[in-house]
Amino acid sequence: MWLTSIATSGAYLGPEGIYVPSNVSGTITWTAGAPFGTGVVTPSVEVWNNASGTSSFSISLTVWDASGAQVGSASGSGTVAGNGGVTTWSPDSPISISNAALWHLVDAPLKPALYTLTTQLNVGGVEVDAHNTTFGIRRTAWSNATGFWLNDVNVKILGTANHQDYAGMGVAFPDHLQWNRVGKLKEMGVNGWRTAHNPPTPALLDAMDELGMVCWDENHRNGQLDQVPLLVRRDRNHPSVVIWSICNEVLCTTVRFFFAVFFL
Repeated sequence: MWLTSIATSGAYLGPEGIYVPSNVSGTITWTAGAPFGTGVVTPSVEVWNNASGTSSFSISLTVWDASGAQVGSASGSGTVAGNGGVTTWSPDSPISISNAALWHLVDAPLKPALYTLTTQLNVGGVEVDAHNTTFGIRRTAWSNATGFWLNDVNVKILGTANHQDYAGMGVAFPDHLQWNRVGKLKEMGVNGWRTAHNPPTPALLDAMDELGMVCWDENHRNGQLDQVPLLVRRDRNHPSVVIWSICNEVLCTTVRFFFAVFFL
């Protein structure tokens, strides 16, 4: 469980309000077993305001690669109403990243490429909030005939459904053990994880992002309808997530025996 404390008296970055969707434009090329292509990033940023009056702001976005080099940027300005007002800001055009290293499935000890988006919110020329968002660039597709495609490669998902508890420790255990679990499954030939049957800890998704495993992100909707949008909002920037699902057991009291899967 995490507690978010809002200290600012004016405009600030909305919790889980930074969205960094990306795609690949044109041809994907492979070099030394790794995919590359022109990345197209279309970020959006929610700005919230708990002051009594309208606030004017400016936003600066910077994209960094894994080596710490700047590979893209954007900036702009906007306004947000007071008394709990919310606005969504996006740059005038997508951020293009030439020859981007694409996120993909890898064998240990290799790791897939990840990028970081730094978002800076300024009011009156002074930085009032900032956040780093990790994301990956990849092209995904689904076919009813051939299944899942990642970066134009047909991938057979060899997965397992795993509860969040860890043997001998229960559900609440140190985050670093998530990397151990993902790593051990990869040693067994597994490339996909279904998070049976509840929203997973973010550390698990971080581990799959960093080690290269796809995720079936599942919500157990026991009458709690607000969980579904919260799950998607929280996990939407993880490149490992390629399937969303809700409610698959008789314990789901709202819509019994209902099962739905969404492909991303």
